[in-house]
Formats: sequence, C-alpha cells, structure tokens
Amino acid sequence: MNFWVGDILSLWWVIKDIIIYVKNKYFSWKNWQNESLEQDILEYFKEFYKEIKELDKKSNNKAKKKLWELSDKWDYSLENFDDKFMKKYFDKYKKKWDYKKVFNDFEIKMNSYWSAVKECIENYWKNDWKKLKKERKLFDSFLDKNVSELKRWYIDFLMFSLFNDMLSSDTREKIINQNISLLDFEKYIPAIRKFLDKIDNRVLVK
Repeated sequence: MNFWVGDILSLWWVIKDIIIYVKNKYFSWKNWQNESLEQDILEYFKEFYKEIKELDKKSNNKAKKKLWELSDKWDYSLENFDDKFMKKYFDKYKKKWDYKKVFNDFEIKMNSYWSAVKECIENYWKNDWKKLKKERKLFDSFLDKNVSELKRWYIDFLMFSLFNDMLSSDTREKIINQNISLLDFEKYIPAIRKFLDKIDNRVLVK
C-alpha cells in the first residue's frame, strides 16, 4: 500500500475542488486568451501530478510502515482505504486540528501569489512581472521554512486515521518526534517549483 503525497493529490474530490477553485477564482471572465491560459495551466497540473506520482514510487514509506506496526486497531482492508474513507477522516480531523496555523499562513501566501498571477493574466501585455516574482519568492521561502511543520502534520494525520484520536497529546508528540526524520518531503519541492515556473513563464510578458 502506498499512501503518500501523490495519493492525496489523486483523491478525485481534491482534484475537482482545485480545478473548480482555479476556474471560478481566476478564469471567471471569458475570452480566447483566457481559455488558452486555462487549458495550459490545467495541462501543467497534469504533468505535475504525474511527476509527483513518480516520486511516490521511489519512496521507502518507512514512516507509514512504522505507524501501522504500532496500531493494533487497524481493521480496514486496503480496498476500503479510498477517497471516501480519507475524506471522512479528514473532515473529522479538522475539528481538532493542531496544525491549522501553518496551513492558514500557507493559504495566505498561496493566495497572494495567485492574485499576482491573476493580475498578470488580466494585464497580459503590460503586466507587473516584478510583483509576481516577489510574491513567488515569498511563497517559495515560506514553503522552505515550513517543511518540518508539514511533516509533523502528515504524521499526526496518519496517526489520527489509524488510532481514531485515541492517543494522548504526549504520545502523539512522541511518535511524531520518532518518525519525522523518516519523511523526505524536501524531494517534492523541486517538482512544485517546476510547476509554478511553468505558470510564471506562461503568464509573464517582459
């Protein structure tokens, strides 16, 4: 079983929400240029998704295996470990989320970057490429600085799914500290930057 970053992206409800969000927020106005931009950006996303899945295949998944070994409550077959299962647990988990701040901050940086992209699209022949480059730099810096927090959240979420929130805070923190070094989220950052580079290069006119 390989439940990893690519598996999160592969959940159809996640992909659908991303596509709807991008279409409604950044492509609500219609003309041929925007149709072409939308088409290209969605194609970039497909390429990004494929690259992430290839990286997943090379993962050793040690952290996941260790967590499963700790669990004597695991009574779900792999066939039941699908998008509905994960969405149910994710919705339940969000009610007690201890790592929401890093994701709220991440959303602010991401929206700031995407707003600059939108401005460049709206002013295609005379866009503010310096603003976009600055927002992109801030986004990249935030991602680099918060990889550790993303790792902590990932392990915490897996524990919640496996143990159904039956672990104490101290036990959860101990398990996170024991397993965080097994995750290699850093290897996904070049793929993320490559994806955003394609978007930047597509919308910028210097």
